[in-house]
Amino acid sequence: MDQRVDESKDYQLAAKITAARKEVADEPNNYQLKVNLANLYLQGGLFDEAVNSTEEAISQAGEKPSLLGLLAKAMYYRDGRKLGEDALHAIDKALKQDNFEVTSRMLLAEDAFRRGEYHKAIEEWQLLLDSNVAPENAKAFSNAIANAKNRLAQKETN
Repeated sequence: MDQRVDESKDYQLAAKITAARKEVADEPNNYQLKVNLANLYLQGGLFDEAVNSTEEAISQAGEKPSLLGLLAKAMYYRDGRKLGEDALHAIDKALKQDNFEVTSRMLLAEDAFRRGEYHKAIEEWQLLLDSNVAPENAKAFSNAIANAKNRLAQKETN
């Protein structure tokens, strides 16, 4: 699939991606610039590029939990919001190193929610909320838990 940033919709994002690509070209050994570029690619819907950029960062910095989580996220969106074998493998590696790796846990929760496995989704979000590893997301986790509980109640009454 040919993925391109729709410059008519978000020329500012396209400009940020262009600038980030230049930074990576200027400093090819700076893995953090590749991570930044991967995140911009994700925002722009360029999922193959996000996977590639993250894999390059991992090859330079090693299999850090946050990088593995980012890789899984890019794969998840690239694969049409499905946790395939490669994404699950990356999540497994990340969580073995850091049981509270936020991106991996959020992906597991989102995937469970999308499949109607509300108990599993609640468990993942509650783990993140209780661990306080992402206090900036506490309200979002609480809202997601409430939404999943509502869906679960509706499912049980039907």
